Amino acid sequence: MERKNLTSVSEFVLLGITSQSHLQIPLFVLFLLIYSMTLLWNTVIFLTIWLSTSLHTPMYFFISSLAFLDICFSSAATPKMLADFLTKRKVISFLGCAFQVYFFCALGSTVNFLFAVMALDRYVAICNPLLYPSLMNSRACVLLVTSAYAAGFLHSLIETCITFRLSFCATNTIQHFVCDIPPLLKLSCTDTTINTLVLSIFGAINFMFSLLVILISYGYIIATVLRINSTSGRKKAFSTCASHLTAVTLAYSTVSYVYIWPSTSIDQKSVATVFYTMVIPMLNPIIYSLRNKDIKTALSNIVYQKLFPRIQQTIEIGDLKGKQQDAGTGPDHVPDTSESMDASQLPSCIPPTNVNKATDKLDLILQEVQDSRKVIEHQIGALTTGLSLLQVDHAQLTDNVKDYTIALDELLLS
Repeated sequence: MERKNLTSVSEFVLLGITSQSHLQIPLFVLFLLIYSMTLLWNTVIFLTIWLSTSLHTPMYFFISSLAFLDICFSSAATPKMLADFLTKRKVISFLGCAFQVYFFCALGSTVNFLFAVMALDRYVAICNPLLYPSLMNSRACVLLVTSAYAAGFLHSLIETCITFRLSFCATNTIQHFVCDIPPLLKLSCTDTTINTLVLSIFGAINFMFSLLVILISYGYIIATVLRINSTSGRKKAFSTCASHLTAVTLAYSTVSYVYIWPSTSIDQKSVATVFYTMVIPMLNPIIYSLRNKDIKTALSNIVYQKLFPRIQQTIEIGDLKGKQQDAGTGPDHVPDTSESMDASQLPSCIPPTNVNKATDKLDLILQEVQDSRKVIEHQIGALTTGLSLLQVDHAQLTDNVKDYTIALDELLLS
């Protein structure tokens, strides 16, 4: 009899961030700008890493995966929120809400697991540099990222299925700008004890497991770095982890504030959700590329050598002419024929098209040489770090042998 009094819900009403009408357009412009920058910067990072062979390393593979995830995660909620700013009736269908909950939860969980994978990668690179190329090969990297996706989407599937098996009645108004599980549980008129328990268990596994992996990895990293004798080696090791630590701190502090902190008001949770849904995906590419010379160099090479090769040739020819003028322009000056010349300076028997093709091939060869040089420098840095650790281990082993020798002498004398 109680089931007959329950009314089925076909749609939900999202209250959004604010109900004040005069703030709708300014907020729309602000969040549209943030979303556009999120798409642009993460796309640039993703394409730069995939188009530059010098960045085809495990660390940058995980950074490109994070950039792709940030695009998807921000797109799970932002387009609907932007559309609601321009409409008076902010509604979403029952099925649309279910899909939004699924992808919002799945992508957010995957980001957490990917942060743990990136911490594990830094642990292997710094604590076991000699084994790093064999342990973090391409197959292992793909397997780790695939596992992060599988765990995140499986977690979301379970949460979404048990949430939308509930009966919703009395009201269909969600006090949020996005369909999320905690606000939906408040609308249910059936018992949500099991849902709350499952949400707590899987949330703890998702949050605490990834956080524990990050803390343990960086515990070993700090202990290893402190054993390095050279100051430059310490700075280089810490600089490779600074970006990841900054991104992890921003993400986990915001998520814990929204889902774990009990006394947070609805308005504060909405603002915090906006921060980790839109602002953090926009900041991640800045955090990972601001002090990263490899990404900056690769991006400049793509822009000048692949997108605008003629501009680069014009700049190089202008620099060459300037050097020749500085060297001397008198009547006795003989130009150095070993340097590059413009196509107009070549004999007429050489077609300009062949010159342009040869120049393009030369640019590609030079780019491959530069990329190979960066890969070799990265491997040399890993070997240097490994040798430093081996020196520390050798010193400790020598001390232990001395201690054992002294103890053995004392036993023989006694």
